[in-house]
Amino acid sequence: MDNVTFDFPLDLNIPVKLGDILDEKVDEKYTISDKLWESHQARKKRNREKGWGFGYSLFNEESEYTSTISARYYKDGSEVLIVQENKNVYPLDMLTNDLIDKILKRI
Repeated sequence: MDNVTFDFPLDLNIPVKLGDILDEKVDEKYTISDKLWESHQARKKRNREKGWGFGYSLFNEESEYTSTISARYYKDGSEVLIVQENKNVYPLDMLTNDLIDKILKRI
């Protein structure tokens, strides 16, 4: 191991927004139902009233970052919800692998 060297990549100084890596058209199957969206909103309101910070987080194509997606919350995907125009949101976790592939291809 003593002979191993590693060169950190240079900072490319390329500003990246979420919209740079999201698909422009998202398959309807990823959009959450009205019932689930209403449930997320009601749960966030209840938690806020109790003084708890738990709830969903919204991001859009102008966002410079998203929250980290925890493995334990994969079921409802409410940690990172992507806003769509005139539609319910969709959870980022369903598209994470595609996004990672796009990012790696860009670098």
